[in-house]
Amino acid sequence: MNECLNCRTLKELYTPEVCLCEDGPIMKFKDIQDDLIKALKPLAKDLNEEVNLIDGFISAEFLEELNDNPVLGGPTVPMVALISEKSGRLYFYSLRMLLPDLEIK
Repeated sequence: MNECLNCRTLKELYTPEVCLCEDGPIMKFKDIQDDLIKALKPLAKDLNEEVNLIDGFISAEFLEELNDNPVLGGPTVPMVALISEKSGRLYFYSLRMLLPDLEIK
């Protein structure tokens, strides 16, 4: 048996390509990486510096207030980022902006 990375439960028929959770299949970065690169190329040219795509998704949470208590499980925006080779500056882009037809659960 393998562990499902989404719901953290053991599933007899689980394979890395298909998650049997109620939430449906897990979106993998590698599955959409080529589409992301294609969408990011024109944006990267406008930055006037060498950048690389960070391998993986970034999720930014929206907070109603800042205090000492971290709030988990709030609304988020799934993103990807480019990183500058020279300065280390990060450029964030929402998945919805880059791939508007992508189905995000």
